Amino acid sequence: MMRRGDVFELEIDGIGAAAEGVGRQEGMAVFVPGTLPGERVRVRAVQVKKSFARARLLAVLQPSAGRVQPCCPHYASCGGCMLQHAEDALQLVLKRDIVLQALSRIGGSRCVVAPVLPAEKRLQYRNRAVLHLPAGGGAGFGFFHAGSRCVQPLTDCLLLRPVLRGFLPRLSVWLGKTGKRIPGLRALALRCNSAEEGMLCTLILDQPHPAARDAAVELLTAEPRLCGVWSCSGKPVYGAYGAKWQLLAGKGQLMDMIDGIPLSLSPASFTQVHPEQTVRLYETVRRFAALSGRETVFDLYSGIGCIALSMAGKAKEVIGVENYAPAAADAARNAALAGIGNCRFLAEDAAQALPRLAAENIQPDVVVLDPPRAGCSEAVIDSVVQAVPQRIVYVSCDPATLARDVRRFAAAGYLPQQIQPLDMFPQTSHVECVVLMSK
Repeated sequence: MMRRGDVFELEIDGIGAAAEGVGRQEGMAVFVPGTLPGERVRVRAVQVKKSFARARLLAVLQPSAGRVQPCCPHYASCGGCMLQHAEDALQLVLKRDIVLQALSRIGGSRCVVAPVLPAEKRLQYRNRAVLHLPAGGGAGFGFFHAGSRCVQPLTDCLLLRPVLRGFLPRLSVWLGKTGKRIPGLRALALRCNSAEEGMLCTLILDQPHPAARDAAVELLTAEPRLCGVWSCSGKPVYGAYGAKWQLLAGKGQLMDMIDGIPLSLSPASFTQVHPEQTVRLYETVRRFAALSGRETVFDLYSGIGCIALSMAGKAKEVIGVENYAPAAADAARNAALAGIGNCRFLAEDAAQALPRLAAENIQPDVVVLDPPRAGCSEAVIDSVVQAVPQRIVYVSCDPATLARDVRRFAAAGYLPQQIQPLDMFPQTSHVECVVLMSK
């Protein structure tokens, strides 16, 4: 019987949901990060459960032909780039396998999954990041180790766009001299626009502190492309962000252009992290929606309106529904900024908004869903089904919750017709999907 600490050799013959290699030992699935299908490896068991085990890679005895040397010095300790040891073409194959497995195992679907659309930018693509400070006030900043709250200090990140990478040394100097004067500073959030002409920085605090304003002015002075500095405090309610926001210095908004649509971004505005690949994502959504100019489109979980505004030119009307009121307000402002008059946004939960719109005799021809990683609630799925759209276009960043929701829609008569994965996050285990469903 396998025990924790056992060392053994293993044939890797599959890939797990988090892009770890999978082999079998004593009839048990063993998950090993950093390995690839087709490899023979030596591992040490670190966790043993009734039906599966996890192990740490000790040595690659027979490497895959697709194995490459990771280019990041933090690869082994950071845990963010789970596939950096695989060549680009193999990464796409593995990500498609992850989608196929989820749809088959969870969704019960055998719909054809298209090859993953690759990204031209494989490095230096991320337009935002949250840099955490070590607990207890240690030096430096970094990312959490995979599966933990321990901070891995870093000096660079090869996924960040050049303007953010170039800012890290200045940020480190500022943190050493000035940032330590701010009690309760636990993280720094950075974002830049697609042209890399401007940045916003947010100081994430336990609670507001008077020293933050002077420190923000010093930070703004240190970096000419930094447009504004915010503070965000309180218990995390949205990722690392609390509910109390304050502009400390500079401008509060950052202008961007995504898929030809001008956007005004707040520090916490949700946009995809890979601007170039975002254009291909929106093109896929429009292709699946097959708009002729006569359709009414509902865009649920519409955020700041990116997808809705990108579809407005092909639709009669687009109604965005977003339960986070500040994001819905940003979406309305972006529609005005772009001069788009056939798009409106409701600050409302979709499960309540759709029945109310139906009572006003407003029915969708197409419903677009772009939920968070947790997927759609059953109430939202029920409300969409009751609205009887001709087509549903589902955008997902998590194959497992996508598969679950595809199964729920299929039970209501909406079957998947096309599934297009996109590599929105090269070098990582994540994969974006767009699914077309119809009756």
